[in-house]
Amino acid sequence: EIKPKSQKNKSANAPAAGGIYDSEDVEIVLIVDNREKRNNQDINYFYDRFKASGIKTELRSLPLGDFIWILRIKNNQDIFYDEPDQNELAEKTILTLTSKMKMSGEEESEAQEDQESNEETQKDTGFTDYVLDFIVERKTADDLAASIMDGRYEEQKFRLKNCGINNVIYLVEGTPGQYCKIPEAVLKKASIHTQIFHGFNVMRIPTIQESLKWLT
Repeated sequence: EIKPKSQKNKSANAPAAGGIYDSEDVEIVLIVDNREKRNNQDINYFYDRFKASGIKTELRSLPLGDFIWILRIKNNQDIFYDEPDQNELAEKTILTLTSKMKMSGEEESEAQEDQESNEETQKDTGFTDYVLDFIVERKTADDLAASIMDGRYEEQKFRLKNCGINNVIYLVEGTPGQYCKIPEAVLKKASIHTQIFHGFNVMRIPTIQESLKWLT
């Protein structure tokens, strides 16, 4: 049984998070983008290790970001709040992870197909997923340098800023390799600029193993 609780919740992505639930009715699931890999020989590095650690995790194609968390609630539960605005938020069920993210035309078309498939899946499973208010973009130092050079860095920051999720975390991993064309000092300045002027949380982590620990 869900016990209603009157509580302000500023995240439209997780309208049900202000309630109190029995543990058997809800769970937190870590969603890993299915393109996020260690290398071409270890394409499911994060997913496999999360599963091995007993963390509830799933692979999905995310239009933005590499990791997000969802609140999964049984569909037979009713959620009521004392405040009208909270009731309105509670009714805005997020059926797919893409529904609150701004996408290009091609991505939107793919997302529509995913939504139709996901709606049927949720009818079958009896659960509804709510996107929680955190998104993580992971980049190695070399990836960051390449994205700065080809312009993807600014475009991606713009999309993350406007995706509807308030807590954007940029996880910068490792140090530049031998053939990196941008000095490490410049990469550090870019990270500081992202944190100060865009309001992202920038985490500098030395290794992929440390990234794994941080995410868990």
